[in-house]
Amino acid sequence: MKNLIIRIGLIGLSVLLICHPTSVYSQVKALAIGDTLSEMTVGPLVNGNGNSIPLGKSDHGKAVLIDFWSTWCSSCIAAFPKLQKLQEEFGDKLLIVPVTRQDSATIAAFWRKNKFTKELSLPTVIQDTLLHRYFPHRGVPHVVWLDRDLVVRAITNTDYVTAENIQKIIDNKEVDWIDKSAVIEYDFSKPLMERTHMETHAFPHFYATITGALKGTGYFSLDEKDSVNQTGRILYINSPIVQLYTKAVQGKHPELSYPTRQLILVRDSLRFVYDDASMYYNEWLANYSYCYEVLYPLAGSADEVMENMRLDLNRFLALNGRVERKAMACLELVKTDRPRMPIPGNTRQDEGDSTAYTYSIKSIVRSLNLNRQNPPVLLGDGIDGKSVIASKLTYATLRDIDSVRLEVRKYGYELKETTRQLDMLVIEER
Repeated sequence: MKNLIIRIGLIGLSVLLICHPTSVYSQVKALAIGDTLSEMTVGPLVNGNGNSIPLGKSDHGKAVLIDFWSTWCSSCIAAFPKLQKLQEEFGDKLLIVPVTRQDSATIAAFWRKNKFTKELSLPTVIQDTLLHRYFPHRGVPHVVWLDRDLVVRAITNTDYVTAENIQKIIDNKEVDWIDKSAVIEYDFSKPLMERTHMETHAFPHFYATITGALKGTGYFSLDEKDSVNQTGRILYINSPIVQLYTKAVQGKHPELSYPTRQLILVRDSLRFVYDDASMYYNEWLANYSYCYEVLYPLAGSADEVMENMRLDLNRFLALNGRVERKAMACLELVKTDRPRMPIPGNTRQDEGDSTAYTYSIKSIVRSLNLNRQNPPVLLGDGIDGKSVIASKLTYATLRDIDSVRLEVRKYGYELKETTRQLDMLVIEER
């Protein structure tokens, strides 16, 4: 009987421990701009002095930034040094709290190895569930701005996180930024174009349509086929013009997705290419992205479908987008006869320098081609793109020709100027 009583007691205790968090979380209401977050302590922490951080109201004008992130989000990680610099600049007038729902083992291992985090002193909340309930979101980075009274003043991406904007929150000034949390529930299985009266026709109906940005949904793409009705459907939601054209031509020309293989010959380049000096990226997307949908018969080939997409874009947007072969000044990565350092794997990276990282030759060429200001960069004949070098190149310097040239020379490579006939994606106004 004693054994039975003990077992029942343990079961009751287990129920109590499991149900208590549920009862607490059931009272949590998602917060929006203008709402107030209750004072609380959050944790556990990685990289912190203690195991928790208090979030409380301040009498001396403190701004609080809750920065939701994950290890797979490269832009989140790349922003950490900037966040730490801002924290140091503003001192006790600013509290930046990185937050992730990932577990301690994952974050601790990542924190030690990643080049952006291993020398970072900014603490981060891990294994979080509570703040994620207060501020639900679909993607990261996701930054919540709180003023000294813990009133939610804005919800943005990290590109809004600047010294100027932080000072606005500290000074209690009004801000009018795009609300990243303003997400609508949208059924992407339904067509952009209402079909109403056409549903009664037995003959399949086909169409192509373009609309402006669909606010609150983010980017979405879909390519599906209906074998019953013998129709296919392609859908792009909130895609910039250049991206739509690259989707239309990349089947035959995947290299044209690189900005260095695109010629944008227009009067107003901002409509086609983002300029961070002009506006925030979310604002640019809201003004200059489009939605495209086509419902087509499966009888045609995939190449025909994508060629028709290109023609649709030309017709609807009054443009002339095309693939054209042109003589282009470019750079070719070639081997030289100069002495070179041993390839990483046969020796320690940079004599054991832990700040050096290995990059494949192919990934370096790719990074250079992601910078629209660069000429096209080609991998020379006979070059093994899988070969690696050890370098202190960063996310920014990987796209800089001069920085890359200095590094690859150490391994017997050179970026040689040349002229080649290249297929280019050309977009101009009609």
